[in-house]
Amino acid sequence: MLRKVFLFPGQGSQYVGMGEKLCKRSEIASKTFDEASEILNFDLKKLCFNGELTELTKTENLQPAILTMSVASFRAFTEQFGARADYMAGHSLGEISALTCAGAIAFEDAVKIARLRGKFMQEAVAENVGAMAAIRNIDKESIELTCKQVAGDKDSVSVSNYNSRNQIVVSGYKEDVLKVTEILTNMGAEAKMLQVSAPFHCPLMQPAADKFKTELEKYTFKDVRYKVISNVTARPYEGKESIIENLVKQIVSPVQWIESMLYLRRKTVELGIELGAGSVLKNLMLYNTPSIRVFTYDNDNDIKTLGEIDLTSKYIFL
Repeated sequence: MLRKVFLFPGQGSQYVGMGEKLCKRSEIASKTFDEASEILNFDLKKLCFNGELTELTKTENLQPAILTMSVASFRAFTEQFGARADYMAGHSLGEISALTCAGAIAFEDAVKIARLRGKFMQEAVAENVGAMAAIRNIDKESIELTCKQVAGDKDSVSVSNYNSRNQIVVSGYKEDVLKVTEILTNMGAEAKMLQVSAPFHCPLMQPAADKFKTELEKYTFKDVRYKVISNVTARPYEGKESIIENLVKQIVSPVQWIESMLYLRRKTVELGIELGAGSVLKNLMLYNTPSIRVFTYDNDNDIKTLGEIDLTSKYIFL
C-alpha cells in the first residue's frame, strides 16, 4: 500500500479568504465551520472569508480558525477520496489538529482548547516585549551557540523551530533576538523578523504552559486511530496518556520538524497531503524530504492531480 502522511499547518499559514472555496465545494466542510462558530459564539466564516487580517491574526482567534480549517479540510478530503493516513503530523498548533483528526480529541473540545491556548500564549509575554526571527544560510550549530552566548545563564533567547536545514527560527525577548540576528548576519546569515504576537516555543512561554496544563486536565482524551508525530519527540504518540504531557512541553520546546520529516522518510512514506490553509508544510517537505511527493488540498491543481492518483495503490502514479 502507498504510505501516506497527512500534514496539518500552524500559525503563519493563514490568509483572508481561507476556507471559502473549500466550503463552497464541500457541505461537510461548511458544516464544520458552522459548528466551530457555534462553539466560539462568533461567525468564523465571516472572519476567515472576508474579515480584517489584523482581527484574524489575533492569536486567540487564529488558533481555532487554523484548527477548524484543517479539520474541515480533513473531513472534505476523506469524503472525496476515501483515503486513510499511515501517519499524521502537525506543525505547532497543527499537532492539535492532527490529534483531533486522529480521533484523540473531540472537535468541540479542540476548538475550545485552541482558543485558550492562543489566549494563554498571548498573555504570557507583554506585547512588543518578545520576538521571533527566521534564520537562513547558516548551520544550526552556529545558531544554537549564538543563542547560548547571548542568553548567558538566562532563558532569554533560544531556537524555537527546526523547520528545515535552511530555516531555523529563534524566539525570546526582542532585544536578545535582535542581538542574535545581528551576530548571525555578520557571519553571513540571512535573518527576517516574523510578524507574531508573542515569542512562541521558548521558555518564556512557561506561564502559558502552566495554565494550559490545568486546562487540558479538564478534558477526556482517547487513543489515536492513526500514528501522530509529536513536535517534541519527532516520534509517534504511544497512547492518550502522553497527550497532555506532549502538548504542554510543546509550548516551551522547539518544534522538531526536520527530524519529524526524516522519521517519515525512514518509515518509507511516499506521499504527503497538506490539509489546511496554504502550502507552508508542502514547501518544507519538498525541501526536507524531496523523495516524498507532496500536495496541498488548498490548491485546485493539486486536487486535480490527487484525483489522478490511486491513493490505495502501492505506487503514486499508475
